[in-house]
Amino acid sequence: MLLALAVIIATMGLIRNSGAVVIAAMLIAPLMTPILGVASAR
Repeated sequence: MLLALAVIIATMGLIRNSGAVVIAAMLIAPLMTPILGVASAR
C-alpha cells in the first residue's frame, strides 16, 4: 500500500512539475523495503 502511495505521489509531482514532491516520493520509497520484509516474514 505504501509503495502504491509513493508511486501516486511521484506521479502527481511529475504532473505538477514539482521537484519537491518527487523528492518526497523518493524519500518514502526506500522505506518500503524494510516494511515489506517485516510484513512478508510474518
